[in-house]
Amino acid sequence: MTPHYYIRKTLLCLLLILSCSAGKILNARDYSRLDSLVRSYPEKFKTPADLAYRIRHDFRSPEERSRAIYSWITHNIRYDVRIFTDKYRKKEVREKQKQVQRARTGKKKKIMTPEERFQKLVHNTFYKRKAVCAGYSALFEHLNLLCEIPCKTISGHAKTEKKHIGHPWGAKHAWNAVYLDSA
Repeated sequence: MTPHYYIRKTLLCLLLILSCSAGKILNARDYSRLDSLVRSYPEKFKTPADLAYRIRHDFRSPEERSRAIYSWITHNIRYDVRIFTDKYRKKEVREKQKQVQRARTGKKKKIMTPEERFQKLVHNTFYKRKAVCAGYSALFEHLNLLCEIPCKTISGHAKTEKKHIGHPWGAKHAWNAVYLDSA
């Protein structure tokens, strides 16, 4: 094989890589106007439904609406570091205290349905303006559903170290999957 063959092959590969990259760059979305508009929203909304109404009014496509929800959450909900760090240490103590209190008063523990837990998480995140991953995900899902965008929360374990890969443990975490039909 001649050196020209290798040069042509290298140039063709480079051209292919550049054309794929250019396609991604040209299809990239600029959300700066959308994010700026969301940042201009009032500091507080009365309910999540009021926020969803505003987003539905200001944005037409599901992609823009979902991005607006993401932008609002990232600018208005802060990460609750205290819950994250205290949760593991104090959970057992709090549960023991609750058991003792229930034993004294004779009250039984109310068992909440998954929907009740979800709504409580959404409510606390929206009104307290702080959460950990589960709160962010629940509020994001709820607002997307109010904007008629299919969305689910996915729970699992985050792998924070290489040695965790392939094992069923890790820090509990939550993500979202959003269905955006771009056809």
